[in-house]
Amino acid sequence: MGIKVRQPLGALIVELSNNQEKAHLERIAPQLMDELNVKEVRQASDSDSLLVHRLRPNLPLLGPKYGKQVNDIRQMLVQADAAAVAMQVRSGETVSLNGYTLNPDEVLVDAVAAEGFAVESDAQYSVGVSTLITDELRAEGIVREVAHIVQLMRKNAGLEISDRIRLWLDVDAGTLLKNAVEENTDYIASETLATEVSFGTIPQTGTSESHSVDGERLEVGLSAV
Repeated sequence: MGIKVRQPLGALIVELSNNQEKAHLERIAPQLMDELNVKEVRQASDSDSLLVHRLRPNLPLLGPKYGKQVNDIRQMLVQADAAAVAMQVRSGETVSLNGYTLNPDEVLVDAVAAEGFAVESDAQYSVGVSTLITDELRAEGIVREVAHIVQLMRKNAGLEISDRIRLWLDVDAGTLLKNAVEENTDYIASETLATEVSFGTIPQTGTSESHSVDGERLEVGLSAV
């Protein structure tokens, strides 16, 4: 997907078979949200189906059986309710199309992730994460990335886990990065044990590094209190 590990995502969506599984999902939802860095865990519904089904004729079987009529069957499959036909095929049922009766092995079903989702499937289960990143989610991901950079700088500077620091951040005005860090200084301070977070020119004392976060310039300086 090309999405960074520290980038929060909007939702984890799971296709379930029954209410008992739904109850289990609700019970472990908080753990999943924490472990997978998602804002919501929910059961799939008709409005956010994870998979899109595409139907194709199995030509090695249908070609000898129907000859040129395979082209008509192909068009009917394109126009058919793909989800309903896919269910029939999975259940081993025959598929009826305008006078043609096809065996389940004569219809090939391709399942692809619906737009806006990354999906994995196993047997009758499918799990997907929303890949739509809103400005709010992007800002949160940026702030987490900045905190991670500072934490690595602390480690490389040989600071103890409990050491407090002063932190300076120099970023370009009017950028998403600048807005994100300014609105979340308390979070950055808490995550990095900074007694204060200042913006502007980085002082010569202490440790400083240059970084690029989400394509925007970031200068970081820190010193032990």
